[in-house]
Amino acid sequence: MIKKIVHENKDPICVLGGTGIIGQYLMNELKNRGYKNINIFLRKNKKKQINESKNQEINFYYGNIFYISDLAEFIQADSVIINLIYLRDNENDNLTFTTNLAKIIKQKKIKKLIHISSSDVIGRSGDLIIDEQSTCFPYSEYAKNKLKIENLFLNYIDKNQLVILRCNSVIGGGAIGFNKLLRQVTSGNKFKNFILSCLHNKRPLHLIHIFNVISAIIFFIENKNKKNLYYISQDDEYVTTYLDLQYQIAKYKKVVLYNKNLVIDLRFILSILLLVTGKNSLASDRLIMGSSIKYEGFDYPIKFLDSLTDSLERS
Repeated sequence: MIKKIVHENKDPICVLGGTGIIGQYLMNELKNRGYKNINIFLRKNKKKQINESKNQEINFYYGNIFYISDLAEFIQADSVIINLIYLRDNENDNLTFTTNLAKIIKQKKIKKLIHISSSDVIGRSGDLIIDEQSTCFPYSEYAKNKLKIENLFLNYIDKNQLVILRCNSVIGGGAIGFNKLLRQVTSGNKFKNFILSCLHNKRPLHLIHIFNVISAIIFFIENKNKKNLYYISQDDEYVTTYLDLQYQIAKYKKVVLYNKNLVIDLRFILSILLLVTGKNSLASDRLIMGSSIKYEGFDYPIKFLDSLTDSLERS
């Protein structure tokens, strides 16, 4: 341990993972809203990514997420814990870390755990309208691991203390998913972009602006939850397709693509390729509904079309 955490407020906020896009936005927004007792657990190898002198309102703890003793010292009684950690280098390590975290939480009297998951866990569900009652059929290893983590928390933690947020693909703030398509449109050759247009065509893109995700997290910091599981999605407000977004990016970045009217729908070929390669994709025409959180009083601060404009302007 490099720095001991001193808690000044009754209900500290303990964030696991703060160097990612969501973590950095969350830290800034908590500071902007006047939170004083913000505590961040970071892996020791992440130390150089954080400028502590510019974040004096935040208490930093550097440790090993696989050491129960480090987690036990970090997790405080009456705290709100926000878990943003997902290890992509070795996905099996996620279950080890999650199990350790769940055991510590079970031993201590916490106020709440807010865990960030992904709408990818729904996998190849046959439902056209996806909501919290839909059965998940995860296909990729990433989605399977995400669902295992959810179930582990559900088995260990009191339901009144647990909030799972299944988020759509995050855009804004340099999010990976949006930037991947942006790079393909702006640097890919014209013919390759045309082939991708045909393969993906009218596939719905399930997107959510990063500030809406942050706002949902803070909503549950400040309010009691009536359920455990929520989709963070604006599909009921507006759904953009791969084809539409591809041409929106091209127009904004002044990239010349083939005439949109020449694009043919070859999504059935893409579905076969995904099945053969074992990759997961929400490639059907399903809609993911984020209505449960709205019923509890949350309103997405950024409307979907505004979020697309913002993402393009910041790209």
